Amino acid sequence: MKARSFVLVPIAAAAMAFSSVAAADSVNYLLNLGNSGGLGAVAGPYATAEVDLLSSTSAKISFDSLSQGGNTFIMAGQGAFAVNVNANSWSFGTINASSSFGFSPGPFSDGGAANEDGFGSFNQTFDSFDGRQHSSTHIDFLLTASAANWASAADVLKGNSGGHEVAIHGFACPGNCTDATLTGYATDTVSAIPEPETYAMLFAGLGLMGFVARRRKLSAS
Repeated sequence: MKARSFVLVPIAAAAMAFSSVAAADSVNYLLNLGNSGGLGAVAGPYATAEVDLLSSTSAKISFDSLSQGGNTFIMAGQGAFAVNVNANSWSFGTINASSSFGFSPGPFSDGGAANEDGFGSFNQTFDSFDGRQHSSTHIDFLLTASAANWASAADVLKGNSGGHEVAIHGFACPGNCTDATLTGYATDTVSAIPEPETYAMLFAGLGLMGFVARRRKLSAS
């Protein structure tokens, strides 16, 4: 009975750890491909997009600008940000945005399905009023599908005809962004990257399997 109790306690603890990390389900997309004649003229990556799954029909999507080579890639103008939703119909909540340069983001409007230059059509795009003075370095919103069954954060978006899930339009803004002449688009070229919680979930599962295998070996000897 003592041996059985010794085995059950670690397994229960590992199962609890597995459950806690499984509750957090997020993926990141790296926007590292700039369009020819646009953002592609300067080195990226340009931004990240994160998808946090909230339920089988809802997710929070966040875009964040990156800085590279002395430039910060602010999001602005027509097609300021875009996603290709893996659903037949959906709605979105209030768009929250901020600027690390003190600009006044937006207002934003629904751009519907539209082309992000050079990267194909995305079934949900958003336009930001005017240009640099209304640009954003962070944007997030809630996406809700009327009929979907997203099993993971990686299910929320799907590749368009070019294999891209997300895109932005914006400016390469040097220094403190007193000027920005280079404008263009950027999109992702690699698969979604799981958040650390996803890796922790995998490792917890492998650890549990290894513990059980070790106990079986000891019992057999």
